[in-house]
Amino acid sequence: MHYMPYQDSTFDVVISGWILGYSDNPERACQEMRRVSKDDCIIAIGSTYIPDKQRGKEDEGHFSPKVDELLLMFGNAVQNVYIRHDPESDDVIGRTIVIFDICKKKEE
Repeated sequence: MHYMPYQDSTFDVVISGWILGYSDNPERACQEMRRVSKDDCIIAIGSTYIPDKQRGKEDEGHFSPKVDELLLMFGNAVQNVYIRHDPESDDVIGRTIVIFDICKKKEE
């Protein structure tokens, strides 16, 4: 996910289902998603949010974002957010799901 073997602007849709949590460099993984996406690409990301106070030893280093944190990684390329789902509160473990499109022209 950090160095995808695809040319720039290859895909119309990118789906990342519960994989970013295992990345040691989620920003790099999101950069790669942007790189291989065509303009107006739909990106769907699913992840698990784990509050800091509920993290165990097995969760150390596990990337655990909420929607706003994920969207920030795509910067000003985010065009429309179609679906956003965060856990009910910052105190509970839950799913984070976001589906959005990007405008690569905005990145330039």
